[in-house]
Amino acid sequence: MSYITITMIAYQDHNLEIVKKVLSGSIAQEMLFPLEFRRTKSRREPYTLANAAEFDLSLLLEELDYGDPYLSEYPSFTLNNRDRGLSLKFGFNLEPTQSTTQKSQVLMLSLADREIVDGSIGLATVRPLVEEFISTFMVKYAYASDAQAIKTLGRAKHFKLPQGFTCNVRLGWISFFGKEYVNYIGRDRFNRLETCFEKLDVNDGILIVLQEEPFQYANEKHRVREAQAIAELGLEDFLDDQED
Repeated sequence: MSYITITMIAYQDHNLEIVKKVLSGSIAQEMLFPLEFRRTKSRREPYTLANAAEFDLSLLLEELDYGDPYLSEYPSFTLNNRDRGLSLKFGFNLEPTQSTTQKSQVLMLSLADREIVDGSIGLATVRPLVEEFISTFMVKYAYASDAQAIKTLGRAKHFKLPQGFTCNVRLGWISFFGKEYVNYIGRDRFNRLETCFEKLDVNDGILIVLQEEPFQYANEKHRVREAQAIAELGLEDFLDDQED
């Protein structure tokens, strides 16, 4: 089974208590549940959440072997809805890498292609959920990748903002640029972007939907459309001063 994954990145010092806030959003409640938490460490039966109110932080801490929700290391865990073909993965306090100088908190929403193809999940449901996550998880940057695009991310061009945040020279199906990104890249560049299906002001940032149908990296027409949008934004202009 193939998936489209929307990766949403925050740079705030989140702790595990943010999980319940994210799950408690009205759209999340409607679209995501029931969710299953697989307890691989204790090898107990999976724990199923019927709604956000049933989220048990102490159970999660026990499974992750952490005694404090204010974390200094990097735990991650995944919640699944197998019937709907979606999963939600949280990652906390990811250490800086070559592509970023800031610790990051990550929320990844994965959607099975089969659900998108048969119409169970589409832009009309995904975009409002992403908008809600941007607010509840305090997202600074987001991008969507299908399985083929994910394989190429390691060699994707990128640049850094003065704050140490990373920006890929990619757009994919859905992308979000928070306030710091918009200020650095320039709102005028976003104003001149015409090759997109939607361009929305969200939480002091800009959400871009490249096209109504999900972006497929293997589809040459999709890549050509993405390249045109990237050119209109002038994202490659920011590579010049940062190349080795």
